[in-house]
Amino acid sequence: MIKMALHLFGYDLRAFVRNRQSRFFTLALPVLFLVIFASVFGGSGHTTQVAGGPISTSMYYVPGIIALGVIAACFGNLVASVTAQRERGVLKRRRATPCRPLPSSPGAC
Repeated sequence: MIKMALHLFGYDLRAFVRNRQSRFFTLALPVLFLVIFASVFGGSGHTTQVAGGPISTSMYYVPGIIALGVIAACFGNLVASVTAQRERGVLKRRRATPCRPLPSSPGAC
């Protein structure tokens, strides 16, 4: 079962690398948001007071941008890839294989 899940993970990773839209929204969009927020709200002298002391405003946005990247990668791309696989008939072909549905789920996530 683990071998099948790893095989499906490799397939989904190759499909992700080949999909330009998924790569953009997972890798480039969070970096683009970080650059925009750092240029608009960052700069010299702009600090934000947090529990540990003052930090620069651009560093204040980094955890939120990282969370945006993780959420976009997990949910947005999963929805888009499952929809695209359904339209291309990949899900029907997977169902016809001897692989049970349980290894398919961790391989796709």
